[in-house]
Amino acid sequence: MSRKQTPEQRVKDYAQEIRREIATWLNHRDYGCNDPFWADGTNMNLIRNHVIYDKRQIDELCAEHGLPVPPERHIETPPKVPDQYFAGTPSGPRWECLNAMGDRLITSRRAVPHYDPDAGQLSLF
Repeated sequence: MSRKQTPEQRVKDYAQEIRREIATWLNHRDYGCNDPFWADGTNMNLIRNHVIYDKRQIDELCAEHGLPVPPERHIETPPKVPDQYFAGTPSGPRWECLNAMGDRLITSRRAVPHYDPDAGQLSLF
């Protein structure tokens, strides 16, 4: 994001980024990612931290400039998941690489708390 943008544009960009990051988090939860050195849970928690950062930036910009808070700010933040979570089936080169590093990987979706980012939206109105 460019510093020369107006505060309104920066808020809009952070809001779009929240939507994109949540979509990525959901994709990682269901299908995993391609990072050969970190389990999916670690990457999901990193994305979660990005969402938290974006929300803080929105809070600061809106408070500082008297802007309305976008609806994306009220989307529930993805939950923290076990770092060892691995989506998909326990096979293939990525599984073997991560498993060789000594982490006990968790493959059960039950390890990931239920998360539906759109479930709470109706409660705002």
